[in-house]
Amino acid sequence: MTELMSPCANFETLNAAIKAGCNSVYFGIKQLNMRTSRTKNFELKDLPKIKKICTNSKISCYLTLNSIVYDNELKKVEKILRKIKKHKIDAVIASDWAIILMANKMKIPVHISTQQSCSNIESLKLFSKYAERIVLARELSLKQIREIKKNIIKNKIKGSTGKLMQIECFCHGAMCISISGRCFLSQFVYGSKFSANRGRCLQNCRREYIIKDTEKNNKIKVGQENDKAYAISPKDLCTIEILDKLVEKLDKINNCIDVLKIEGRGRSVDYIYVVTKAYRNALNVIAETSGKKNKSKIKFDAKLKKKLINDMKKVYNRGLSTGFYLGKPLNEWSKAYGSKATEKKYLLGKVINYFKNAKVVEINIESGEVELKIGNKIAFTGATTGYYESIVEEIRDSKTNKKVNSAKKGHKVTIKTSERLRDGDKVFIVKKR
Repeated sequence: MTELMSPCANFETLNAAIKAGCNSVYFGIKQLNMRTSRTKNFELKDLPKIKKICTNSKISCYLTLNSIVYDNELKKVEKILRKIKKHKIDAVIASDWAIILMANKMKIPVHISTQQSCSNIESLKLFSKYAERIVLARELSLKQIREIKKNIIKNKIKGSTGKLMQIECFCHGAMCISISGRCFLSQFVYGSKFSANRGRCLQNCRREYIIKDTEKNNKIKVGQENDKAYAISPKDLCTIEILDKLVEKLDKINNCIDVLKIEGRGRSVDYIYVVTKAYRNALNVIAETSGKKNKSKIKFDAKLKKKLINDMKKVYNRGLSTGFYLGKPLNEWSKAYGSKATEKKYLLGKVINYFKNAKVVEINIESGEVELKIGNKIAFTGATTGYYESIVEEIRDSKTNKKVNSAKKGHKVTIKTSERLRDGDKVFIVKKR
């Protein structure tokens, strides 16, 4: 079955991804990855705990070291790789040859990052000598990916571990105007400290731009006629519509794409949970309904696809597109700055008690921005809890244990919950935008 890989940046998102049904996670530490400035990252000291959680959950974990590296950082790289080796992290995701070669010497499995922009079988053959898996260039069509995979099978191209070379591709998340993410726009505008190739992209491409004709002093918005000028801010990738094609079996053993990767190490815990769960559900249905003896009542049809896409629209997105997979250039642009999510979370308070036997949680309402009411959709997040959603069916005052219809800042209330929660978990009210 195709591996579903989710991003994580802290223990909240790690546990949310696991709860949602991922097969593996990828993460960075505070140095030498492509999400160092805008994303919370783990620290080296967290590696044993990450590995333990993943092992107990029977999933794999991969450390991302996909930034370019300079001479003065080689000792730092070596230190990180030794920690990876010591704590048995399953693989390192890398693009710089220094990291790839050092990992090989230490016999650490390597996954070649999309930053290498591998787009043909000859390049893949080269990388296969040093890696067990490659993340193909994001600009390839499904037809091109299929041909590469057929070539791997036909010519038995094996990776560094002796097994057939694995293909990994992005299935969801932010898209970039540059080839496989290699962009200098942020660095050009804001200086060398903000290189996208060093994990410090400020995403200034997402903004609205105006071109000025200095001779005649005319101003022209960049974009389509009568449209917002966000012509270098592509919509987010979403492959639900074509997911069955991405994981289609090319023979009795091999799928077209071995690993589907969700982009989003900088995204919130609800994003990680909702998106991972949607793809997990889709992959499960595809697996259940494949073959001639399909007896499942659930079908991977337009109705299910619409539901899953609408679920994902609730969390951060810039609009959704199939990207390059259908063979067309990236020409679908976001028409607004920021998120088009259909739902928004408002901080309500924190969990102060959980009564296991009664399955009741006590909440201290700390925010005056929102009021807790019967029928509210609420969400809980925490380092161990990950992410959990529920509908409020009953509210009781903590002091009197009497039922109430609503509660405001300063109140302590209890509500029933079907899931184990923890002291300190944050509580949010989720509303439609």
